[in-house]
Amino acid sequence: MLYAERPACELPSQRYAFVCFDGLPGGVEGYDYSANPCGYAAIHFGGLAEKPSDALALQIFSALANRRARTAACEDALSGSIAG
Repeated sequence: MLYAERPACELPSQRYAFVCFDGLPGGVEGYDYSANPCGYAAIHFGGLAEKPSDALALQIFSALANRRARTAACEDALSGSIAG
């Protein structure tokens, strides 16, 4: 095993949610993924008896992609106002 002999670090649950143990405000379907009010860097759905459906997974992806696009647009606007 590649990492069997190496030390490991636990990721802080404040940034890396493991839904099975940590829960998710509003639940899997009700969490506001686009605003990400908890500031999660990653959300892991492993261990849940019912994983998000394909339709819900697409909604989550869409919310995250839209957030990324909004963030990039804000950064572009800010860099333009600073340069000008």
